[in-house]
Amino acid sequence: MALKLNKTLTTQSGLLLPVNNVIISALHFPYAVVNTDVGGQPNGTYTRKITYDLRNYISSAEVLLAGGNFVKGGVTQFPSGYEKIMTEKEYAELLADGSLAEVWLKEFVDSIMGANTASIFDPYVKQ
Repeated sequence: MALKLNKTLTTQSGLLLPVNNVIISALHFPYAVVNTDVGGQPNGTYTRKITYDLRNYISSAEVLLAGGNFVKGGVTQFPSGYEKIMTEKEYAELLADGSLAEVWLKEFVDSIMGANTASIFDPYVKQ
């Protein structure tokens, strides 16, 4: 899955990415952290994270080219990575529906760029 944006972005080198530019993320699930109390003893809670490496593409057509023609260096509007700490409920929901990870990324981008800037789509399916 990927995100398609209805706003232009600017790369770190000044190149404009036109409307309908694309973000594809690589997801990572670092080990859960065992939380401790003041005395250093495990308190029965855990911190679980999901991290995203973001790659920007000029268009969905660029995604399909061999060699992965993503824009090196990222964009000025947001970082090239994102990290979300999941609640226990969110972690359980993600286990039940993996597409929730893209929803969280969409919410992150929309929080920076404005509501409904991003839409979730599959760049590998003919549109």
